[in-house]
Amino acid sequence: MHLCAIANIESIHVKKILKYTAATGHRVDVITFDEGEIEGVTIHRIKTPSLLRSRKLRYLYCVIAARKLVREIKPDILLSIYLIGPGGLGAMCSYHPHVVMAIGSDVLLEMKRSFYNRLITKSIIKRTDRFITVSKAVADKLVERGVYPEHIFTNPIGVDSALFNYSEDADKKGKLQIVSTRKLDPLYNVKQFINSLPGVIEKHEGFDVVIIGTGTEYESIKRSIDSYSIKENVKLVGNVSQSDLVNYLKKSHIFISIPLSDGAPVSLFEAMACGCFPILSDIKANRDWIQDGINGFLIRLGNHELLVKRILEAMESPSLVNKAKLINRQIVEEQLDFSKTSDNLIQYLDSIIKIKAHNTQGNPTVS
Repeated sequence: MHLCAIANIESIHVKKILKYTAATGHRVDVITFDEGEIEGVTIHRIKTPSLLRSRKLRYLYCVIAARKLVREIKPDILLSIYLIGPGGLGAMCSYHPHVVMAIGSDVLLEMKRSFYNRLITKSIIKRTDRFITVSKAVADKLVERGVYPEHIFTNPIGVDSALFNYSEDADKKGKLQIVSTRKLDPLYNVKQFINSLPGVIEKHEGFDVVIIGTGTEYESIKRSIDSYSIKENVKLVGNVSQSDLVNYLKKSHIFISIPLSDGAPVSLFEAMACGCFPILSDIKANRDWIQDGINGFLIRLGNHELLVKRILEAMESPSLVNKAKLINRQIVEEQLDFSKTSDNLIQYLDSIIKIKAHNTQGNPTVS
């Protein structure tokens, strides 16, 4: 298979997917606006001339440049990773088969933000042969926008289950630790978790909290920690390397993630793989993987009292937590291993290429 992607190569998910595809023997080109390299992948960077001040002129330049590159590359299939932005550019290339991979916020949030985004989405849908979504929640939104269900393939972005793992004896014997790995932005609602901690500490002492990540609410969260006088319990570590992330997750017992919206929560999958008990917001993306009271807890958004109660319950219910670890690790190994989900993606793209080849000569679209 010769794949050409249009994508933001600064995204860790894009890098992993394209690197894996190339490593499994496929030819991979990527058209991008970003600087960087991906092992085994040919990078084609579009650089907009600084003289073009008009947004419309810059966009027109990018469309012309992308169309020219795609026709020079002549791939078997064109894959746009992310609906808004890359998806629009891929659609304007008028090249088939064209597949859009929707990651989550591009469908669940950005379509709502402006009439322009909804208009662009409508155009992309008309010019795209198939869609790949990372969750059922994203797929359902596309169906609402007019995409045929049979034209959608749902396939999560998996995790490296060999890297993200844990040993009960070696990793979970230390002090009880709660971890959050979401960005410190309003969407991810980390501040509600911080606001719940005084109520937890009041009834259960002797635990640590690790907050991984940065974002627009970093300073506000730091002030909240100071005002609650919980600095001894809470550690803000900022962004960390992947190896440090794995180590933090291995040593943690409870994972908190209560975003307002989510696509395919890779952070949840990483925590599940490392044996953390998940306490999550009760949204569709989380319900796809977690049954409340079985392999985690689901919290209605904004229910502060229930969040405190569930954290305390997880702390005091070792049998529930241990059972959940086994269930979640099995889910990761069977359904969320990165090599398996990536192989599924490659096989799907290859099937679309074969459909095109089977069509009558001269028909440029996938039926």
